[in-house]
Amino acid sequence: VSEKKVFQEQAQASFWGVTVCGMSGWLKPNAHRLWSLVLVTLRTVELGLATQHLLESLAGCWISIFVLRRRLLSAMSLIFQAAAAGDPNVIVRLSPELRAELASFALLGPLCAVNLRAQVDPSVTATDASSSHQAAARAPLPQPIADEAYRHSIQKGAWTRLLTPQSAWLRSHDLLEPLSELPGDDEGYRASPLYCALAALLFGIDSQVTIGCIAKGRSASPRLNQLLARSIPEVLGFQSYPAPLYFPSKLNPSDDPTRGLAVRGPAMELPSWWLRVLEGDPSELDRVMKQSGFGPGDQDFDQDLLYLLGGAEASVLQSANARRVEASKAPFVCASRRRFERERAVFGYQRPELPGAGDRLDPEISELLAEFSARLYLHRGSLPDLSRPGALEVFSERGRGGRELIVCGCPWVLCFRSGHSDERDLDTSELRGKLLRLLKARAFLGFCASPYGASLSRACLPRARSTAEPAGLRHLAPATHGKVIRDNSRAVWIRCLTDACLDLGLTFWVDCPDSSWWWCLPGWSDAMPPSAACCCVIDLAIDKPRGFYAALALAFSSRCGWIGEASKPGLRVPQPRDPRVDLETRPLYSSTSHHLGLRAWTSFLAWCALSLTFDPVDSFVSCPALLAMVLRSYGNFLYRSGGSLQTYRYAILAAQRLTWSIRGHLGPAWELATRWERLQPVQHRTPIPEVIVQALVVLAWAKGYRRWAGVTLLAFYGLARIGEVLKCERSHLLLPSDHLSELQVVFLKLDKAKSSSRGGAQVGDRLYPFGPATYRARWNFLIAAFGLRSSVSDIQWRMRLQHQQTLGHYLQEVAALNSILDA
Repeated sequence: VSEKKVFQEQAQASFWGVTVCGMSGWLKPNAHRLWSLVLVTLRTVELGLATQHLLESLAGCWISIFVLRRRLLSAMSLIFQAAAAGDPNVIVRLSPELRAELASFALLGPLCAVNLRAQVDPSVTATDASSSHQAAARAPLPQPIADEAYRHSIQKGAWTRLLTPQSAWLRSHDLLEPLSELPGDDEGYRASPLYCALAALLFGIDSQVTIGCIAKGRSASPRLNQLLARSIPEVLGFQSYPAPLYFPSKLNPSDDPTRGLAVRGPAMELPSWWLRVLEGDPSELDRVMKQSGFGPGDQDFDQDLLYLLGGAEASVLQSANARRVEASKAPFVCASRRRFERERAVFGYQRPELPGAGDRLDPEISELLAEFSARLYLHRGSLPDLSRPGALEVFSERGRGGRELIVCGCPWVLCFRSGHSDERDLDTSELRGKLLRLLKARAFLGFCASPYGASLSRACLPRARSTAEPAGLRHLAPATHGKVIRDNSRAVWIRCLTDACLDLGLTFWVDCPDSSWWWCLPGWSDAMPPSAACCCVIDLAIDKPRGFYAALALAFSSRCGWIGEASKPGLRVPQPRDPRVDLETRPLYSSTSHHLGLRAWTSFLAWCALSLTFDPVDSFVSCPALLAMVLRSYGNFLYRSGGSLQTYRYAILAAQRLTWSIRGHLGPAWELATRWERLQPVQHRTPIPEVIVQALVVLAWAKGYRRWAGVTLLAFYGLARIGEVLKCERSHLLLPSDHLSELQVVFLKLDKAKSSSRGGAQVGDRLYPFGPATYRARWNFLIAAFGLRSSVSDIQWRMRLQHQQTLGHYLQEVAALNSILDA
């Protein structure tokens, strides 16, 4: 997670497109998004022109704002009709009514806010209406019951249109089933146990269409939507947050007055969960709701996941003892604080100082370390810095832990693997004693081990160990007995290393499968129980996941003080600057790019002049979203008329250079370029076979073209453009004799590549002292020496053909003539 998105103990924070203020208790749309949207909307209203794509974008953006107060969605009516009509890329003129509706969005947007401290009204109101009567009733509620009723209120609308005249007549005469109020197979509302209790004891509402409109905030029926829009002032002014509840008509007491009857009284006793809720325990109600099918489903959103995502520690970084302590505490209490405390320790805010982390080793210790072969060290640079303490890795798993330690900043890692019979054999007492002495002398600030052995696996057959005899069964075969003795000896020695680290305060890790006999051996059985503070039990499916050793190395290196340590401490020396240069006058692109962009922009304006009678540049600058939609139309025109994708791309790039604020609004234009690329993918040239390159280099070497052979090899095996290599100088080339390494690797620095804005060229001898024309001439000479034919692109260039499709017609005619002559 980005550090910019993490916040702690702040009174105000912005996330998920909203801003929450803990002091005032208000939740509002993000100000940066809201006022930018208001500006674009007002500019569109002032311009009076838009495209369907622009209206769709405005509608989607305002929905994301109004969804905080769903009743404001009823103000959006004409924009949906305009966005669904006409060609998506045609510029249309907005009607006065639509412009007024868009202007109202700018007024309602700042008023769209939620009061998180609004109190739930301790009452429930039921309404009902027939063709001749209307009725409403209200009854008080205990505050805990009102809070739970609000929590379980309906949040999603099902159907928001008016009933047909036939259905309305049937419903007025109690002949229409509740499910028949919805069309097709749409699922209707059902009364939960909480709703039924409120209906039997108190009151409710039985119209599914009304509940759908209130929950959704708007209606697809214009008449209902107008009624909802009229209630916007009351909803905003009184800070009203309605919570609709569905009661079937037969359970709704307010249905009686509409039929000329007296209001019925309570019809049931208080349920058991009612008293539990009054005591502050809603668990019984949640259980009853879940049993009745009203609990969260497998695909529904669970708000508890937010606490797990934002505060709980990852199981990989949590020890067994920590998990046991966490289970005994209240869930999710202070989890965020613990996570940030861990991040402070890892990233260096309060990093613990380890004794000896910044010390230099004694010359005698460095000489002992130098006795080991250089191939046993993992390090950065040409040689390991043995004057500083490093790390030890024994019985390593392909050196993965050591490589991650180097990435985290460890100066060097001394790696040993099992199965060697030379000086790297860890089963010899001399090597073990030497490594233990170096560890006690603080030559290593810690060690890591991944022990493995055939006799340690419970899947090994025949069995070599048992729970009663973890050190090995009696009367084993000689070969199996030897493996058991070897693995037991390794366990004893690694235990000696861990004891030394604990005495000296050093760091270590030993990872082994949880089911391995390793944890049952003497000296290791104390780390097996879940209460062991030094043991971390990690649940892995099959193999260690990607990043497992990286996490261990990060924790290891953070305690050793290696995180964030530079190879060359101190400030980086800046490059010399010319004080006479003005940064505002320095271009960000080459002259060629500027020329192509200017030509593409001129063609774009000429195309706009065919439909407009005024200069649209000022309109484009004031409304970047309109510019994006017009560019999309221009892209469609180029595609249909046979234009090039390059022209369209440079037109977009030129549009981005009008003002600095336009760049972030041209996403729709770039999206059309992506569609074009998928329909007409780029066809790259077929690469030359490696055997031909090798033959050309051998021939060039024999001819004395040594520089030509060198740059050709650099370009081919370095995956570089030949023009980039021809511009390089000797100072850009790093040979094995230059970097003093055992690796036979050549490095070439490309200063004139696509990243040419980074760094500057050095003065020196050029790798190829001749020009590109000379290189091409010698290339043709060597190709002709082998009798190879020209490529298709060369034939196309010689025939002055623009498209390969035209060349294909010529080739077909030649093939037909040859077949006729052969016949």
